[in-house]
Amino acid sequence: MNELREYLFSIQDIKYKIFTQKLVPDTSYEIIGIKVPTLKKIAKIISQNKPFCLTYLEQKHKYFEEVFIHGLVLANHCKNITIAKNYLINFLPLIDNWSICDCTVSALKCFNKEKNLGYEFAINLLNSSSPYTIRFGIVLLKSYFLGENFRQDSINKLLEIKTDNYYIKMAIAWFLCEALIKNYQQTINVIINKQFDKFTHNKAIQKCLESFRISSEIKTYLKTLKI
Repeated sequence: MNELREYLFSIQDIKYKIFTQKLVPDTSYEIIGIKVPTLKKIAKIISQNKPFCLTYLEQKHKYFEEVFIHGLVLANHCKNITIAKNYLINFLPLIDNWSICDCTVSALKCFNKEKNLGYEFAINLLNSSSPYTIRFGIVLLKSYFLGENFRQDSINKLLEIKTDNYYIKMAIAWFLCEALIKNYQQTINVIINKQFDKFTHNKAIQKCLESFRISSEIKTYLKTLKI
């Protein structure tokens, strides 16, 4: 672990550190300054060394990049949701920013399998008292439970979340935008009826207007639904 930390500092990019500090203002971890493709390569190497991989997954960390790598190693290591759940229970409390949350979710390809178990896990996270655990659940729903895997109950569960947290609201808006792209008929009524708060509702529409995957006709209609 000490050698790894020394290596991370040996490839530090101060300009990228400053960029990351602005991009991820919500983290309390100290940022070294290493680009994501490099972190992914390091995580892949660690994942291929099983003894070190298992040791790494038991660690708590001081630096943003170490936690970022942890999430990727976890995702690489876990080939099914049962294993992933066990590791995530310990990892989720380490997440204090949107970047590590979202990048870990995108790497958890085991959620492409065992859809019932994965959906149940994601929904349960929405009951957490931690904003980033809730966001993790929302991003799981957005990433793995739209399209043919869409479940109407997911929107009902999101409506039950009462919060002023910016990162949770933005995650819900992101989910709604993707749901309108992939499951328009099942989603549009919640926009027509303005069931979410003003901020989340309007942010979802804004994201749709910025998307290249939504027709100009639908965009024109969505503009009429702004609060």
